[in-house]
This record gives sequence, C-alpha cells and structure tokens, in this order.
Amino acid sequence: MTMQEAGFRSVFEHSNDAILIFDPDADEILAANPQAADLLEYSTSELESLSPRDIHPDEIDAFEAFVDTVYADGSGWTSSLSCLTKSGRSVPAEISATTFDYDGRDVVLASIRDVSDREERAAILDDLASTAAALIRLEDRTAIAEHAVDAADRTLDLELSHVYLRSEAGEESRLEPAAVTDTFARTVGDPPAFEHPDGLLWSTLEAGTPRVFDDVRAEAGDEMATDLPFRNALLFPLGDHGVFGIASTENREFDEFHYDVAEILAAQVHAALDNAAQLRELEAKNDRLDEFASTVSHDLRNPLTVAQGHLELVNASRDDDHVDAIEESLDRMESLIDDILRTAQADHADVDLSVVSLSAFVAECWKHVAAGNATVEVAEDAALCADENLFKQLLENLFRNAAEHGRADTRNDDEIAITVGALHDGFYVADDGVGIPESERTQVLEAGYSEDETGTGLGLKIVMRIASAHGWSLTVTESDAGGARFEFTDVELV
Repeated sequence: MTMQEAGFRSVFEHSNDAILIFDPDADEILAANPQAADLLEYSTSELESLSPRDIHPDEIDAFEAFVDTVYADGSGWTSSLSCLTKSGRSVPAEISATTFDYDGRDVVLASIRDVSDREERAAILDDLASTAAALIRLEDRTAIAEHAVDAADRTLDLELSHVYLRSEAGEESRLEPAAVTDTFARTVGDPPAFEHPDGLLWSTLEAGTPRVFDDVRAEAGDEMATDLPFRNALLFPLGDHGVFGIASTENREFDEFHYDVAEILAAQVHAALDNAAQLRELEAKNDRLDEFASTVSHDLRNPLTVAQGHLELVNASRDDDHVDAIEESLDRMESLIDDILRTAQADHADVDLSVVSLSAFVAECWKHVAAGNATVEVAEDAALCADENLFKQLLENLFRNAAEHGRADTRNDDEIAITVGALHDGFYVADDGVGIPESERTQVLEAGYSEDETGTGLGLKIVMRIASAHGWSLTVTESDAGGARFEFTDVELV
C-alpha cells in the first residue's frame, strides 16, 4: 500500500461523515466506512453486498439524475435525497460526491451527512413562528396558557409543561395553575396553588430571571416540592403575570438549543399576556365611555324633554324673542346629546363589512337629513365594502354639515348643491358652499371645532373616527365649485 493509499484509507475510515464508494454502471457498493454502517444500520459487509439503489429505493430517478450530474461535472451536491436504513427509517441527508479512479474503475465516492437534527430544528422554529401568531390573537389568559403548554408538548416534547398565573384575592396573592399538560396532571394529580411567597415559582417570579434546577427536591427546600416527582426543571417568569415551567421526572439535561426555544416560547407567552391585559383595559375604558355617554345623554334628555314640553305651552300662548332663544338652545342641547352618543359609538365600533351601493345609500341617508334648500346628486356610482350603520352615520353627518354650515350666512336659505362620486380608490362628498379655509382643514376634524356657535363641533370628528375604524384615509380639500370636498381613499371597492 502506498503512502497516498494509506492516507486515503485513514480518512475513509475515520471521517465524521458516512462514506460510500459505488459503481453506478455495475450497480454495486464497493466500500463503506464504519460511519456509513452506523448511519444505515448495516454492517460494512452487508452494505457492500447491496446496490446503491437499495439505499434510495423511492428516489431512483432523482438518484440517477444526481449521478449523471456528478459524472458530467466531476462532482456534485444535493440535499434532495434521503437514505433508507435497514430498519426502514428514512434519513434526510446532504450528499456530496466526486468521481475518482478506484482499482482502474471510474466510480463515485459519496459523503453522506445526516441532517435530521437540522430539519427537526427548522421544523421547531417554524412551529414557534406559528405559535407566536396564534398566541397574539388570543384575548383570554387561560386560553393563552393552554396554547403555550400544548406548543411545548408538541414542539419540544416537553410533557411536563405548566403555566401558573397570578391571582389577586383580596390582599392575598396566589399563583394558580392556569394550564398543564395531560402528563403533568397524571403525574402530579391536582396541581397545587402557591400562596405568596412560598415555593420556587414565587422566587422565580420575583427574581424576574429564568432559573434552572438540576434537582428540584434538593434545591426547593420546602415540603411541597419534596413531594413532587420532579428531578430537574426550567422556570421562566412571565413579567408580573406568572411563570412558565418545564419539568422532568428523569435527570434530563436541556441543551442550549432547547433552552433557547423554551425561552422564546416563554417570551411569546409573556407578550400575549401583555396584549390580552391591554385589550381588557381598553375594553374597560370603552365600557366606561359607553356608561358615561349613556349617563350624560340620559341626564340631559330628561330635563330637555320637560323643557321642550313647557316651551310648546309657552309658544302656544305668546310670541317672544326669548322663546325663540330657548328653543334654539334646546335644539342645540338635543344635537349635542345625539353627537356625544354617536362619537362614543364611532370611537370603538366593531366594523361589520358588507358590500354597499354608494348611490343607494346616498338616497337612503338623504331622507333623514333636514336639508332645507339643499340638493344631492351622485356623479358616479360605486360599490364598496363598509359597515352599513357606520357608513350611514358618515354620510348623514357630511350632508348635515354641508346643509347647515355651507352657506356664507346661515340665516338665509341659499341653495347648496352636494355631489357624491367615486374615486379610483374610494369616494368623495363635495358641496358648492363657502368651503373650508386651507389653514383650518385639519382643525375641522377635531372635537369641539365649529365656526357656528350653534354647532356641537362633533359632527366631522365622528366622520373622521368612522373613516379610521374602516382603515380609510380622509383628506379635506376644495371642491371644483369652491366649496368643501371630503375625499376618502384606501377604500375597498368591489
């Protein structure tokens, strides 16, 4: 044996990768190193009695195409082939190959690397991404906890996962089990709650950093933990919400990758719980706003109704400028009540989209507007996606605004022409009135803005909020006739 041959033999025998030497023309495996025997679960002599096709029985066409490439180019690489073991297990592999002379035969040397771990890790990371998307959509704390332990069980094969969440009972704080895996429940029984500050869960929560326990019973130092059948555990604090835990009844060592994945999952749960808490706070604020608007409108409507009743009696018996002033004030109060309610509703409305006809809604809304000497026409029809109730409010507010505030002198009854039409990505409502000065076109959309002392200043704010609820953009500009023009874009047209 020459030195070159001895060097080749040493590399062949001691390589970390599985190596096969085969002759495609003769359909023979000529040599296999010990690593190939281990990977494919054969002895080397068994491998040397097989055909390379026996290693790729379900991928013959792909295997032959790869071999053709190797012979054509002198070398090749592929990750599209898998290898079948003696036990029938399919091993995903990366194969690099080259041609060389072997005892006077032009053959192929293939180096095979098992990439099962890499593919498994890629699948775990894909699952983590899907888990994050699912968690952030959940609004219930228990549902978040249940999804988390399911993901830990499914993704990491961590059968003793659990989430404990903080519960306030009077002045006492407890950590209560929000979700545990089925295996955890079978192993532990009825999961206990922990009063503050007892146990490893509380110490982890208050430390604010992940903790690794190699021997739970030895390190816990309390009777309850001593009775638990756990050997080691990972505990991750979830902000102020609680703790995400992973435990094992065996002496399991968590490698760096699995620790990192568990930490990422805990961070996702933490973010989902933060999001759910913010949603609950927002819902509570909206409930308080509804209650406020309802209370204000109720408290104002009662005396308003009484005052209007007395006004009718007074008006029937006398004609007085003071009576007109009272009537005007009462009308303004009624408008204010209506606008307060509409503003509160538009501010946090749930948008239920359906396809609506612009011309049909214009005609319907115009019936409900006291327009005086104003007219409306649809220049170009369109079909769009909108919430019917909110869209009705939007159009009626714009029509009312044009009819009531479009004239230079609100005391006369000059004709106002309102035009509604389609845009390439939305629609517009325009009039031929006095228009809105450029310097005030942003202000008009703010609550409380009104040039008319009888106005509430909420009408266009309601329009803005309805547009925002739909995801539409609103621009105030000048119409072709010199009046006001409201353009709504980013609208879904059908």
